[in-house]
Amino acid sequence: HYRVQGDVRDADIALGDQGSLVKTDGYVDLDEHGLRAAVAQATLPQLSGHVRGKVSIPWDTLLLSVAGHGHVDVEHLQHWASSDRDNTLQWQGVSPAKASFKLAWSVMQGKFLSLSTAFQPTQPWHVLLYKHPLDVLSGELIWDLTSGLKSHKLTVKDPLMKADIRFAAIQNPETLQWQMKTAVAEVSGSFPEWVQHYQLPIEAPQGEWRAQLSFAKGWSGFVDFKQAGWSNVLGSQKAQGESLRFNYQGDITDTGNFHLQHVTSD
Repeated sequence: HYRVQGDVRDADIALGDQGSLVKTDGYVDLDEHGLRAAVAQATLPQLSGHVRGKVSIPWDTLLLSVAGHGHVDVEHLQHWASSDRDNTLQWQGVSPAKASFKLAWSVMQGKFLSLSTAFQPTQPWHVLLYKHPLDVLSGELIWDLTSGLKSHKLTVKDPLMKADIRFAAIQNPETLQWQMKTAVAEVSGSFPEWVQHYQLPIEAPQGEWRAQLSFAKGWSGFVDFKQAGWSNVLGSQKAQGESLRFNYQGDITDTGNFHLQHVTSD
């Protein structure tokens, strides 16, 4: 039987070719059963953030388990984790977030058995999605090594709309392109601002529009103008509260363009 305990102060811990954890403070407890450590603070490579957590390695299984949390910059973290990336989503400026993570690494097999991370914006993230500017205001992004990427109560906006989004996607390991599994976006915006932006021939627009975009085996949704109104569109008028809704089906291309394939009205 043996036991070794000690404090770690301002240490650098090499991560192979992935850089080093720097300015690491913590506590190590080592005996015949395994190693346990508590990291009070550590700085990730490439200004990716600061984390704290717990580490354990039982000698009988040599299974490294890590769990922790911290504050990170998602764009820097992505760049550190992989130089190969899909340009569908591009970061603009800083992307600060609260983060939590769990992983299990088999020393014997030399691979991850599980790995997951979750990120919550601490201030808006400014991104380009298919080169279209969006602000991510709140919610949670969850990435898992096996199941891919999903969102929880994610709220985004641009100058014309605000949307609550739920989605799940998985990345093709060869092309690095993200493939949608499921998605639902609930969207709303000012009808007068929408009319002005697209310079539509609509007189005295008022109210708001609402829409939904969803993906199961294909893309579909609706645009609802019940809460919108106008005094004249090609000789017709509409009061707020009168029903007018268009249902559609279509497809989104690799460049982010939506191709309508079928439209009906209620």
